[in-house]
Amino acid sequence: MATKMKKEKVAIIGSGLIGRSWAMLFAGVGYQVTIYDIIPDIVSKALVETERELNKLENEGLLRGSLTAAEQFACISGTDNLKAAVTGALYVQECVPERLDIKKKLYGEVDGFVGPDTILASSTSTFMPSLFSEELKHRSQVLVAHPVNPPYYVPLVEIVPAPWTKPEYTAKARELMTEIGQKPVTLSRQIEGFALNRIQYAILNETWRLVADGILSVKDIDVVMSEGLGMRYAFLGPLETAHLNAEGMLNYCERYSNTIYAVSETMGATPRMEGKVAEQVAKELEEMVPIEKLPERRAWRDACTRQGMKLNEHLQINGTNVVLVPYESKHVAKYHEWMKNVELQELTASEPLSLEEEYQMQRSWRQDEDKCTFLVLDRQEFERTGDEIAALIGDTNIFLQLPPSDGTDGDGSVVGEIEIMIAEPTARGKRCGWEATLLMLRFGVEYLRVAKFVAITKDTNRPAMRMFERMQFSETLRSAVFHEVTFERSVDREWIEWMRSEVSSYAVIPYREEP
Repeated sequence: MATKMKKEKVAIIGSGLIGRSWAMLFAGVGYQVTIYDIIPDIVSKALVETERELNKLENEGLLRGSLTAAEQFACISGTDNLKAAVTGALYVQECVPERLDIKKKLYGEVDGFVGPDTILASSTSTFMPSLFSEELKHRSQVLVAHPVNPPYYVPLVEIVPAPWTKPEYTAKARELMTEIGQKPVTLSRQIEGFALNRIQYAILNETWRLVADGILSVKDIDVVMSEGLGMRYAFLGPLETAHLNAEGMLNYCERYSNTIYAVSETMGATPRMEGKVAEQVAKELEEMVPIEKLPERRAWRDACTRQGMKLNEHLQINGTNVVLVPYESKHVAKYHEWMKNVELQELTASEPLSLEEEYQMQRSWRQDEDKCTFLVLDRQEFERTGDEIAALIGDTNIFLQLPPSDGTDGDGSVVGEIEIMIAEPTARGKRCGWEATLLMLRFGVEYLRVAKFVAITKDTNRPAMRMFERMQFSETLRSAVFHEVTFERSVDREWIEWMRSEVSSYAVIPYREEP
């Protein structure tokens, strides 16, 4: 265990949700973390809550970092002594309430305890770093490292320097954020609202105007984002989206800049979120989510955010006769032997790979954001032996396709191309492929929000063609050149109910890798 730990110290000032999240992220890679708060009882409760959360994440297969939950918690301590917390720290992350007077007082105290090598970072979403650092002796070490709540699940961090922050501290902060698994962006200078909130406020302002002008209801406004823009921007930012929606960005500007400018000119003045419109928005939101249901809805939101962390790395799906598990490096040797088979190469349109190339392929599948892969196990064999390799019989994949990038907006739907391969001859003809495909389709609907499925198979693969027809897919294309047949199926309530009736056993549980 000692080889995994670091000697460097990180101090977290503030023990709320944000502070505890930062503590877990730094502990996840072995930093020695000290959580500070002003009251001993608050510190003790924060440590209890942190240990509980780490264990919960580990049980759910969502623990980040390179250490176990127990190892991570062993890196975390607490104190109500500010000097003890920050003295000797490589990095200090401040997470106190958003009051400028509190921050100024705190940084004044910290300034007397730290040396020239400590980065002083604020989690503030409100204040530019110059506002609380101008009078400090160590002001050149101060910056903002603004996370998105909850930072454990949302990796973006905005790094914002004050006018006097030295570049080496900004660069080191970015390096640390990358090391703990966050996704930092560095602003060249401080600006009100940083980047995220400026974009967020622009969206809020226009949605407010649309409600105030009676164009859309609050519920429908949120659907525009959750079922449209949000799904698109979960994969791509607005500028790359524009780049893809034409023949490059310059072509996009030629096509749409006049329209965008004309529409933008009609948007009106910045609204104040107050008065009758605020009351109406609040009323409609409380009809959607009553005040007493807010904690429950927040938990649902956080669960949805957690599901974005490459779901299939952490989950397995148990059916009646098959189990779907993530593709791990331990599976590669057997998979490589399968793919030496000429028949499987023909059916899957695959080229033979060396063993090293197969390992590289496995790693790329784990990293690809647009591919969800599970291996198929014979459940009876797996329960009998506990050996995934012995029980391995095939694989199934969903390739996620973004909305059209041909210059049209499309409907924002996620399309998934489904694949299934039962490689073990002894497992064929036992409906293992049927059940594994249905499990994967249901997972795609419920967890990946796929709205339409596509299946492409060789025109010589009669069993696969019959299977997709029985699953209510329709043939949409037949290629004589490539000897392929394309099937499609849009997701609707009736089909979902049919799938559920066909799958008598379906349980998505945390994946437990064998020791």
